[in-house]
Amino acid sequence: QPVSRCEEETNKRRKGRSRVHVANMFPFSDVGRGHVIQTARAFEEFESTVAHCIDLGIYTAAVGGDEETGLAESDMSYFYVLARSLEMIASIEEINFKHGVFYDLSGSCGRLGLGAALLEHFAKVECLEGTKEHGEEAEHLMKEFLLRGTHDRDFDYMVNTKSFMSHKWADADLVFFDSTLFNTYIDEGTLVDELQKQAEGCAAGTYIILLTTWKKNLLNEDFKVVTIDRNRRIDTEKTVNVWIYRKVSAAVDYKKLKEMERLLKEDEERGTHAHVDQRTSDKLLVDGIGLPPANLKSPSHDFTVGTPMTPSHFFGGGGDSPQVSPTPKSKAMGAFFGL
Repeated sequence: QPVSRCEEETNKRRKGRSRVHVANMFPFSDVGRGHVIQTARAFEEFESTVAHCIDLGIYTAAVGGDEETGLAESDMSYFYVLARSLEMIASIEEINFKHGVFYDLSGSCGRLGLGAALLEHFAKVECLEGTKEHGEEAEHLMKEFLLRGTHDRDFDYMVNTKSFMSHKWADADLVFFDSTLFNTYIDEGTLVDELQKQAEGCAAGTYIILLTTWKKNLLNEDFKVVTIDRNRRIDTEKTVNVWIYRKVSAAVDYKKLKEMERLLKEDEERGTHAHVDQRTSDKLLVDGIGLPPANLKSPSHDFTVGTPMTPSHFFGGGGDSPQVSPTPKSKAMGAFFGL
């Protein structure tokens, strides 16, 4: 299609500024030059795609963002964080995510999903957006990126307006979650606790990139810390700690996970006194009473390694208060599941 001289000059200015800006300001000294150049080229395409969608009137520029591209400082920061995280996983774990599945669990109007698609050859990219409007913008962004054909990426994309707590993402190979986006409404620790519960359904080898203001590790020993990037600036008002985890335990069956949650909730309500689940269909061994069903197979997952997080972990005794000790019931549950 013919391009006007004005548009051509604008595109040249955007491309030139991207190359210089990203190549000179990539804020990670531990990332090799080759990866920096690759990131610069990916960001150039990212920036151009967002600007193209804004010009078409199908995408909203970030508040206070750059006049030419519509991107805010935080957009560049998130892109950098994701790029560096991929590089760290590749160099430390010798893992890449070619043909893998990526999830953006915290929502970004599709920008983080687009960044992931440009930085790695994922087979599927899925974005969980908070509102219908954000979901529609994410759809437009991904669709236009694939239609433009200015890249070598071929992947499936999905956009959902469900929360990470109600949507199933157990097929993930890499998950990105920024808990700080919601801390105005809910405690970060509570959110991360819920993230951990849902991540129990993921296979061993799943990686999680977690952004949080907490300086202490919030996940249990089922999730190995690969690396930590502390005090990473996102914008003038926001600094986070970037934790990268690898899940080391096998996936837990979703139904069994919900049953364990029910038992733990029941334990909190009744205390640690011995009792028996009265359902005749599946008597469960609780505090040494009752017999497990003969056909129930034990998952290869160690629930006894770490103590489950409870509200007291976050709200009782200050930020460094220890976790509560395992209850007789949690020990009995571990014995029941053959752990």
